[in-house]
Amino acid sequence: MSYVTIGVLGLVLIGAAIANGGADQATWNYFLAAIGAITAAHFAIAREPKIARVDRVAWISGAVFVGLAAFQLVPFPAEVTAILSPARHEIARSAERLVGPYMILPISSLPNKTVLLLLELIGHATVLLLVRDAVLKIREQCWLAALPIVLLCSAEAALAAMQAAAGQKPIEGFGTFVSYDHFAGLVEMGVPFAAVFPFAILGQRERGEPIG
Repeated sequence: MSYVTIGVLGLVLIGAAIANGGADQATWNYFLAAIGAITAAHFAIAREPKIARVDRVAWISGAVFVGLAAFQLVPFPAEVTAILSPARHEIARSAERLVGPYMILPISSLPNKTVLLLLELIGHATVLLLVRDAVLKIREQCWLAALPIVLLCSAEAALAAMQAAAGQKPIEGFGTFVSYDHFAGLVEMGVPFAAVFPFAILGQRERGEPIG
């Protein structure tokens, strides 16, 4: 199951990159839903040996990080929000002439956007835990987890090189990304894997281990 999980996650990554680098929120929500479905299927079907639990400090740190985002959506009495976030309270007071006084008020000025960002944070944490579980169960071939990233980076870099040769400017985006910053971030993820892989092969040869 771990091999299937890594393969399907790789397809999600490639699909998100093709869809304008996941820049469109509505499209990106479908990929988040796919990640959730993959996670549910992996932990429901996988029957491989159990692995070491996540460190308690890591669990607490992750929970606090996500919890802080969720905390901004809690509807507090307006008086409490004025103490927690005076700026948010001032914004609400400015709108009272149009919508009337607020009795309860979350810290977030745009709760609908905050919900989407919270779901995105949960998605990132889910991918981290999912890949950790899958990789630890296939230790001898853990490099497979990096393969989708390396392949995608290679394809995106080749496309960007052709676009640059054709005179496309960075402001217009590179590869399938509408933002060249996002494109650069993807390449930065893939370069380390590609750079150290030859050294890993050489190390296996020196130790007389089978390559793979």
